[in-house]
Amino acid sequence: MAVALSISESRIKYASQLIVSALLFFTAAKVGYSFALYRDVVSLIWPPAGIALALVLVYGYRILPGIAVGSIILSIANGSSFIYATGSLLSQIAEPALGAFLLSKFGFDKKISKITDIFKLILLGAVTAPLLIALLETFTICISTQIHFGSCLNIYFGSFMGNAMGIIVMAPFMLAWAGTKYKDYKLKEYIEFLVMASGLVVITLIVYGNYFIAQDSRPLAYLVFPFLIWASLRFEVKGASTAIFLISVIAAIGTVKGFGPFSDSSVYHGLLYLYVFLAATSITALILGTTSKIKNSAQISLKETQSQLEKRVKERTEKLEGMNYQKDRLFSIISHDLRSPFQSLLGFSDFIVDDFDSLSKDEIKRYLGHIRDSARNVYSLIENLLHWSRIQSGKLEFNPIEVELGSEIEEVVKKMLPLYEKKNIRIINGINSQIFFYADPYMLDILINNLLDNAIKFSHKGSDIEIKLDRDADYLILKIIDYGIGMSTEEIQKLFKIEIPLKKRGTADERGTGLGLLICKEIMNKHKGKIIIESEPGKGTTATVLFPI
Repeated sequence: MAVALSISESRIKYASQLIVSALLFFTAAKVGYSFALYRDVVSLIWPPAGIALALVLVYGYRILPGIAVGSIILSIANGSSFIYATGSLLSQIAEPALGAFLLSKFGFDKKISKITDIFKLILLGAVTAPLLIALLETFTICISTQIHFGSCLNIYFGSFMGNAMGIIVMAPFMLAWAGTKYKDYKLKEYIEFLVMASGLVVITLIVYGNYFIAQDSRPLAYLVFPFLIWASLRFEVKGASTAIFLISVIAAIGTVKGFGPFSDSSVYHGLLYLYVFLAATSITALILGTTSKIKNSAQISLKETQSQLEKRVKERTEKLEGMNYQKDRLFSIISHDLRSPFQSLLGFSDFIVDDFDSLSKDEIKRYLGHIRDSARNVYSLIENLLHWSRIQSGKLEFNPIEVELGSEIEEVVKKMLPLYEKKNIRIINGINSQIFFYADPYMLDILINNLLDNAIKFSHKGSDIEIKLDRDADYLILKIIDYGIGMSTEEIQKLFKIEIPLKKRGTADERGTGLGLLICKEIMNKHKGKIIIESEPGKGTTATVLFPI
């Protein structure tokens, strides 16, 4: 149903495009005939040529049926003969099709973003295509009207000039504004554009709409140049093409009516002079507008590059600061946390060596127990430091394979038996069935070891630690729950931040550096998973890890 509706909407949109293109062509043609010089069929300014070329460049060859309909309606409205109507239809379709083909073949950008695009539009669209199609149009006119062969050359020249001028005036104007949205400009830019356009219209009306300005006042035609330059520099190709359009319409109407600096005893010569002036003015303005567009685009690109460089420098600076924090934190661990267990080792060793003969077996056993605990702390700390160093240097490779979670947890629980038996803690493993998933077994061992070690460290003697497993559509959810001393909200916020040390003693005065949880976080990042810590003071902590399925 949705597909059918989409197809229907597409057809309606296409039909509306054809209707609009037909109306545009017909209306522009009626305007163009007001400049007709020979039997109302040859015009020195033929706007439909530019409109048709722009439509084909924007919408593709599929818009040609709309142009054809506009040409047929025009022929019917003018009461043209069948021969002339047929030839006119062929030429009106062939010219934009040929022009668009040549332009696309030579890499023309319809956004007119380069100066070469201006020359391509003029040489291929406004010269080559009209020169060729004018032959067909001239042949049609000469055959259908049965005029003298000697007049055909004038008709050919007039047909070519009219189509070329229509393309130069209309095609850039339509291409420049195609796809423009209201939000592309700010309010003050719209106001400036209106002021510029209004000033240009007033000056052009004064120059080309006044009986007192005749052919001996042709320098006055250049009064439009300040506004033309303003439009080109401030509004790029859009401004230049709009200014050309306004000047061309007003100047052509004024010249036909005998007004302005190009008025002459012959309308033909007047329009011919105007044609040359407008052609030179249009090319100059379009080049200036394109140059302004290139300059503005380069400035925007430069600002974006500068912004990206500043962002990159900021990111690198933050990264370096983070590395400095990590370095300072590691030095702090090495200088303080690693030294303390060694002091205990040395202290209790000295007691045993110095007073061995006077110590009882129970005292020696107690001192050896302290030495064992200190050695275990040193080993755990060094192991975590090595893991952290390998992760940060990228030497700890991520190699996921299919593992069975239950057996992995059982292995870690067995290794930690001395720790939790010493505190008379019971570990309840709630994973009964075999659960297979993809993980790095070495990293998984480090993860479970650190989480269980924390749970044992902060659990009270004689308490329980639960291991639970759940799953949803996206994750395998492992929970390790203890009922120990817990943490406050402020303490939880300090977790996973190496620059904020969180040192907390266990229930048996065990030392903690917070490095283990940082390693767990890095491991879960490698697995594209998550780790969540929930805790309340005096009620315990739940560590939840989510492995993507």
